[in-house]
Amino acid sequence: MHVHASLLALVLAAACGGSQQQSGLQTTPIEHVSEPPVETSVEADPNPAPASGPARLTVSIGLGESTLEGEVEVVDGAGAVAASGRAGQSFEVPAGNYVVRARVSEAPGVVGSLRGETEVSLAPADERSVRVEMQPARVRLVVKRRGRPVRGARVSLIRHGESDPVATFTPGDEHIVIQPGRYEADVVVGRQTIRATGLTFMEGATQEVPIEIQ
Repeated sequence: MHVHASLLALVLAAACGGSQQQSGLQTTPIEHVSEPPVETSVEADPNPAPASGPARLTVSIGLGESTLEGEVEVVDGAGAVAASGRAGQSFEVPAGNYVVRARVSEAPGVVGSLRGETEVSLAPADERSVRVEMQPARVRLVVKRRGRPVRGARVSLIRHGESDPVATFTPGDEHIVIQPGRYEADVVVGRQTIRATGLTFMEGATQEVPIEIQ
């Protein structure tokens, strides 16, 4: 009986020791690391659809640093007027090549009207602005007889090939601003009217033009 009691005590002691060792174990929790999201790229269409639809064109008129009021026409390659209106307007026209023409009837310091044009090429659905720049002549007329200036003469300027005067005025010391081109002039001195021909005003030039009368 004493032997069996000692053996039982040893078995119980071993069991208690093993349980104490197991209770002393420490565990480390496993961390779950989330992976970053996968980025997806959208590739451009290698064959995008071409632009379509009419083009939009805005037209202005300029004289140096000034912007002028006036009439404009958009003329296609066949010579037909595709659009017309006032400067500052926008026009819808089919894609193509155009000549944009402008006309200014009145402007400060200008004798008669001014005309100008520019070219533009428009793609489908294009939006463009063009400026028609006027390039007038600046002319000082001097009426002379036998090489000496004639004061008080009245001059009516007529464009070559036309019959109505562009303007009638008394030449002075100031230059006039006028459409370039070829002109004739009716000069009135007293009761006499003399026709002068072959007057040429150069685009963008400042010039003194003598009118010799007999």
